[in-house]
Amino acid sequence: MSTSHIPTSLDRRDSSLPESHLIFSIVSLLFCLPVGIFAILASVKVRVAIGMNNISVARDASARAAKLSLLGVMLGSNVYMLITVLVMCILFQAT
Repeated sequence: MSTSHIPTSLDRRDSSLPESHLIFSIVSLLFCLPVGIFAILASVKVRVAIGMNNISVARDASARAAKLSLLGVMLGSNVYMLITVLVMCILFQAT
């Protein structure tokens, strides 16, 4: 009786397995919705590929998830900053 085991971040038997970056992808979803969705999809693909023992696909998806997550956070924070500056300019101009 064999059970398949999908490693998690708490139970890693092989340190060469790529990270899924799921938490980072969820955070990027809060900053930039469209990019965050693609980052989460890439993170899920990492876990599926690891479960199927396809490590090369998992590494590619892991790199993509990390890049998309970073892009989402950077893009979203810049947009939030721009909106804050514009609102402050409008508020100070009115007084």
